[in-house]
Amino acid sequence: MCTKRNKALRLGRARAGVCLAMGALLWWVCHVSEAISAPPERTYAYSWSPVNKSLDNIVPYLRWNGVMRRQFADDINQALFAPLREAFPRVKMANYGGYYQDSSLHLLDLNGHDAHKYFSGRHVGTHQSRELYGWLGNIAQSKLDGVAPYHKSPFNAFRYAVNKMRAMKLSSPVPIYPWISHKEFNESLLSDSDLYQELIFHIGLSGIEEFLYWNPRSVTPPASEASDRLVSDTLREFDELIGVGNRHSMVNKLADWSQEYVLTGMRANQRTVWRLTPRPDGPASLDAMLVNANPATFSIGGKAITLPKAKVVRRESVSAQGFWLVSNEND
Repeated sequence: MCTKRNKALRLGRARAGVCLAMGALLWWVCHVSEAISAPPERTYAYSWSPVNKSLDNIVPYLRWNGVMRRQFADDINQALFAPLREAFPRVKMANYGGYYQDSSLHLLDLNGHDAHKYFSGRHVGTHQSRELYGWLGNIAQSKLDGVAPYHKSPFNAFRYAVNKMRAMKLSSPVPIYPWISHKEFNESLLSDSDLYQELIFHIGLSGIEEFLYWNPRSVTPPASEASDRLVSDTLREFDELIGVGNRHSMVNKLADWSQEYVLTGMRANQRTVWRLTPRPDGPASLDAMLVNANPATFSIGGKAITLPKAKVVRRESVSAQGFWLVSNEND
């Protein structure tokens, strides 16, 4: 939690910036938290008698995790956030892993468990916060589309991260600080793909104004200045397309697990901007998928996709893996 290189990146001014409030908070947690009286000691007991070694036996473990995550968030809010807010009423705060997810969304966790069936979440401070690092665990063995295992690939990791973002937004009105990693992070399936930049675009189109950026120099491989510039350039491109003004995300459901693309839209400045990201490992190249630029028409995975009022925007981009589409309200 006290990594010095952690940064908060802000959309809206065409460049990434450091969130001083978060930096001050991290310093406060690292150096001053011992001065805060801890909540009264509590004893927790939750036991069960396993009957067999089947997957069903994971349920008590998930329930226990829910109990402790809830209590942990409540204690951090009481011990840290409440006194901090008293001293700094406008402070913003989030904790890694403190977020909401409605069980009706049926989004499995990283290892394929339906953990949110037993715990819908809790946030610390003012914001939800969840990592969107582009990795996959044992969820790769799950059949998310009801047909085939969700194997580890850059596109599957990208889509899963998009759906984790969407699940937070659809589950609670509490604002969100999503975590993104540096591109060199070796546990991410996006480290060698433009889908890393695509993920940032789709997160922004989900209504996010600020990102928490994990870019440590102490890991192997370390985050680089080039990675920092890439994030900044990606946010700048997003701002240039969306503009500064009243932004309204059009996200209203999870991305379909069976579709060969992800489409996210946002209304702003009397127009709608979409980002369309097809699966890159299909038989057709990106250019071959474009049938018509105006109206925007594509052939992806053997299916025709048309946005009747939208046109493809041709521009220099940090990513060669997607399309910008724009429709004006007066068209």
